[in-house]
Amino acid sequence: MKWFYLIMSFMVKRLGGGGNERHPIEEMKELVKENAVKIILAITAASAIGTLFVAGISISLFELTAQYYAGERFRMSPFLFIGGTFMFVTVLFFIIGLVFATRHDREKKRVEREMKQKHIHTIQDAILLLVNDYIAEREFKRNQAQTMTAQQGPMTSQYKSSEEFERH
Repeated sequence: MKWFYLIMSFMVKRLGGGGNERHPIEEMKELVKENAVKIILAITAASAIGTLFVAGISISLFELTAQYYAGERFRMSPFLFIGGTFMFVTVLFFIIGLVFATRHDREKKRVEREMKQKHIHTIQDAILLLVNDYIAEREFKRNQAQTMTAQQGPMTSQYKSSEEFERH
């Protein structure tokens, strides 16, 4: 995917008159330097898988042609088994390599699907936060008032009775 992006960016820079951009060869050199181990490992794995697959086909074909020229019926011989095993193992390695190589893309798609499933309502969330903040502030003030009255003790009135209160 990086290669595709790199090639497309080169084309856009060339067609759009890129300005003070770096030279494309320099960008390619940096990309190769950053991924040199991965590139060498990929080439080595691909050549090993290809060699084993070709060896499996060759061993199987040699054994089958030897059986044909000998006038025998086709039968499972050790060499035919080894050739088939080589082919099976290389196909298995190829499939495992593809699974691991596409793991990042599958993870990215899964995250995108999860983000699409979640509905983001920014206005509703903002209003909900304001209401919750208002409720929390009211509870805090109520608790603070209760602690203040508890610290002051019972309220003593300066008036002896309600009649005296009504006169004033």
